Amino acid sequence: MTCLADLPCLWRAPTSVSGPALLRVQKYLPQAVQVDPADAAAQADALNRMTEDHVLVIAADTLPYSALPSLSLDPVLAGLQQPYAYLCRNTVTEEFTDISGPAVWPRDVLIAAVAASASLPRPGAVIPTAMAQWYCNPDARTAFENGFKATRELMPQADTQTGMSNLVLRASIGADAQYGTGWIMGACHALLEKYDPHTAQTLEDTALADTALRAQRAVDLCRQVRLDTDFTVFALSPGESRMVKDAVFALPPAARYRDLADLLDQAGKAGRARASLYREAAAWQWGDGDRTVVSSKASAKPL
Repeated sequence: MTCLADLPCLWRAPTSVSGPALLRVQKYLPQAVQVDPADAAAQADALNRMTEDHVLVIAADTLPYSALPSLSLDPVLAGLQQPYAYLCRNTVTEEFTDISGPAVWPRDVLIAAVAASASLPRPGAVIPTAMAQWYCNPDARTAFENGFKATRELMPQADTQTGMSNLVLRASIGADAQYGTGWIMGACHALLEKYDPHTAQTLEDTALADTALRAQRAVDLCRQVRLDTDFTVFALSPGESRMVKDAVFALPPAARYRDLADLLDQAGKAGRARASLYREAAAWQWGDGDRTVVSSKASAKPL
């Protein structure tokens, strides 16, 4: 059985990559070839020198777990000849996300994707197990940018109760994490929908540079969101944030299991057998209904 440690690894990271990412990749994936994701020619050259049918792909802001290299190449998903990925844990909110998840790509599919765009699409098949962290907060400005973009990505779901709850939660927690208040500020600006991310960040430059100002600005922006929108957002204290994370994000959402099961149904007898196991796991962990993260009212508290 092929382990991921046996696969060639394309680490799509510029030379300015963060120290934690550099240390984690060098320690757990020493075979990784570092290539700037903006340099399509260098990526194509690296991939053409690789000989395996599949390639492990790591993003610049991914912190792989020590268990990742010992995982086996999934024979069913690999047989579909499309990429598959593992979940990440957000380093601010600790939610499960497919952003920057470690991914296994068929080499020929990856070569075509790199030639087509500087940004690789996220794989449709995602195994509901976290095998890395999404390092979204190396500094306050990056935390702000990622909070804004990740929240804006969820905005189309705001017309459902679960989507509304996810958005409220994303903008309320994180004060216990380094630069977490920068994340909250970015998420609030996304909910307000007044500025693009660059303009919003420019307006908040002074606050982002100072720890005390960031904390106060996070509270102020949450109040503004409550006044101007239907999102009942409060900047939870570090202790409250920690408590909510422990209660809410113990396991991946049931929908992650069911989404993978639906895809595995297309993979023949072996795929259908695996699909049944994932559906049973979802039912065992979450019951028959989907998981509601937290209601918007449950997150509200007086200032």
